[in-house]
Amino acid sequence: MYLNNENCKFYSDALKHIQNCKDDFWKIDNHLDQYLLEINKSKSIRTLYSKYGSSNFGNLSYLRFCYAKELETKIENDLMSMFSSEYKSKRSKFTFYKDEPKIGYENPKEKHDCLKYISHPEYWNVWNFRIQLDGGNMKFHEKFWERLSEYLKSL
Repeated sequence: MYLNNENCKFYSDALKHIQNCKDDFWKIDNHLDQYLLEINKSKSIRTLYSKYGSSNFGNLSYLRFCYAKELETKIENDLMSMFSSEYKSKRSKFTFYKDEPKIGYENPKEKHDCLKYISHPEYWNVWNFRIQLDGGNMKFHEKFWERLSEYLKSL
């Protein structure tokens, strides 16, 4: 399944729900919500899961997002050409994955109220991309999110 008119509201509601989460562990990282809101302005893209900050291995940013079928090839080609050369270096690693729908996927560990949508059995039943940047300083990650949100909201 791809993003369509029927499931678009479900993913928009999921973002609104997590934005209201008060739990520090589950709430949206740093000021990432501004980028997620920009990306979700597109009628053909919805954000699913994200990270922006530091991890045990250094700075880490990633975004999983679903998309309308007609954008699949364009996104694959554009993101690889736009981001791989700019964000691959000795100090950082850029990766890009395509994940197929996971029908009925439910993680029993994710039962917190903030994850009401993410733990829903249909949440991951959609084609999605994961774009990730490991390493580099936070300014580098900030530019990554600015560029990524500008591109995705234009689709």
